[in-house]
Amino acid sequence: MDEELYEKPLHTEGNIWAGHDRNSILDNIEAGLHYLNTTDLVGLHATISSIQISREHSLEEDENMRLRDVRGGM
Repeated sequence: MDEELYEKPLHTEGNIWAGHDRNSILDNIEAGLHYLNTTDLVGLHATISSIQISREHSLEEDENMRLRDVRGGM
């Protein structure tokens, strides 16, 4: 499944990443990191951590909703 995500361009209208695949996005981000200072990188790390936590929370909520549906709304 992840391989498919990396090969397909993203559908993000109005976003600078529209039409890029994930590998292209990662390559551009990694290239840009070399121009940032330590404070910038620490800030990005905090943003990445926040996004990871948010995604994990969303996935847990989705799984809980699926379990409730399977159990008949319990």
